[in-house]
Amino acid sequence: MTEMPGISPHVARFARWVRDAGFRVYMPSLFGTDGDVPDAETASGVFRRACVSAEFRALGGGSSSPVSNWLRALARLAHGESGGPGVATSR
Repeated sequence: MTEMPGISPHVARFARWVRDAGFRVYMPSLFGTDGDVPDAETASGVFRRACVSAEFRALGGGSSSPVSNWLRALARLAHGESGGPGVATSR
């Protein structure tokens, strides 16, 4: 998953470096405004909303919700495209 509070130009640049190193990169946009470099107040608001989000708790707790279901489906897609031991696992 991408960095909080969003996909900033810095995060996108890092993702390109990872891709260019030969890895597959998926960047679901869940927080903030893509392309923005938020100030501390804006970033703090994003963190507060995410930390109390039922979606975030569902993902962490293995429960079902629209976003957690979507992220799990993305992980299955990524695993299907890449193979290997699984998403975010070590060999």
